[in-house]
Amino acid sequence: MPDASCMPVVQRLLCVQPNTALMWRNPLETALINRMRTRITRLRFRFTSTDELIARVADNHDVAVVHAVIDVLKERLAHQDGSLESVDWSGAPLNDVLLASCRLAGARFHGASLRGAYFGYSDLKRADFTGADLRDAHFREAQLASAEFTGANLQGVNFARANLRDASLAQADLTGANFWEADLRGMNLDGALMPEACFHSARMDRVDESSSNDGPLGALRARKGRRRIGIKLSNTSV
Repeated sequence: MPDASCMPVVQRLLCVQPNTALMWRNPLETALINRMRTRITRLRFRFTSTDELIARVADNHDVAVVHAVIDVLKERLAHQDGSLESVDWSGAPLNDVLLASCRLAGARFHGASLRGAYFGYSDLKRADFTGADLRDAHFREAQLASAEFTGANLQGVNFARANLRDASLAQADLTGANFWEADLRGMNLDGALMPEACFHSARMDRVDESSSNDGPLGALRARKGRRRIGIKLSNTSV
């Protein structure tokens, strides 16, 4: 490779593979190169069909490319119905992805990597996040009725004011999760881990009177004060 110090940034961009680790980069060059790669990728996919773009998100393992493709999709769909309903992005690398106010009802994110992802205000009814890594993700005011989070890693997730009616979080890790003012009626928490989870002002009606006040249900009831509980909590650790 030519002497890096003599090469303009654009030439370096064209010569370097996306995942190559180069010691000569400084932070400003790295940021500029990543920004230019994103713009080039967006231009590259501008005339690609919507179905092919959706498929590329699931099949590509370069996070920068995935984010660029999703940006193209959102820009395109904003001029249509904005819908990404029932897309299958199972196993996709979607860390830090921005999918706010999107229509994703019935979407599949089975086993996907979604750390730090932002789904605020999105329609995710019946979405499948089974086994997904959602650490520090945001679902503020998202519509998650009947969504599936079984076995997902939900540490530090923000569900503030989200609608989780009849959702399943069985076997999920909810350490430090925030359910402030969320609608949790009918939610399934069988076998879930919930240390340090916040349920302040959450709506949990239809209490199961057969549950003991000394078990996990009692712990949540004590945490909530006068509010009533109506979620399934067998084998739950709080």
